[in-house]
Amino acid sequence: MPYEVRTEQAGPRELAAVRTVSTAERLSADIIRLLGQVWPLLCEQGTRTGHNVVIYRPGADGTLTIDTGVEVFTGSTGKDAVRRISTPGGEVAATAHFGTTPPSPARTRPSITGASRTAASRPG
Repeated sequence: MPYEVRTEQAGPRELAAVRTVSTAERLSADIIRLLGQVWPLLCEQGTRTGHNVVIYRPGADGTLTIDTGVEVFTGSTGKDAVRRISTPGGEVAATAHFGTTPPSPARTRPSITGASRTAASRPG
């Protein structure tokens, strides 16, 4: 299924997130691991949530510094490695995916069904 990618203006989004340094090889596993730290805290606090969000920042040595988290709409407080941050506002590239996540040949994980919207800020 081809994806339609568009640009649009987006305001900052409040997140509960964890930061780490990753590599292209570890990226998928790191994102899942970090979301596994964020979601239990948000559920414990009864926080109203939105999308999962990952902010990528390239490193000089081929690494990526990533903030991985969940959009939050009601008061949540950070704890341990989970902290409150905001995404940068500005021009973003966005696309939509409908259906199940295709299986990864590198690992087995549960399918996610439904619709998701991903927006990544363009460094500027």
